[in-house]
Amino acid sequence: MEVKWAELRYKEAKRLLTNLAVKAQQVREAEECVLGVMAKRVEDKEQIRKEGFLVLDLQDIEGFARSTKKTG
Repeated sequence: MEVKWAELRYKEAKRLLTNLAVKAQQVREAEECVLGVMAKRVEDKEQIRKEGFLVLDLQDIEGFARSTKKTG
């Protein structure tokens, strides 16, 4: 997971994920990994998710926090 305290455009998020994939290939003994990016806001995050990546931004985290408050 690559985390940035910034608003990411689609191309920037994809560049980060590409670089992360290169780093992940260097990890030995990792049978499986899920690549992702987290930022203040991620442009076209649904498209990136459709491409098989994990994408989170503050809107997602706020939604998660609200849902956990409701369920207590």
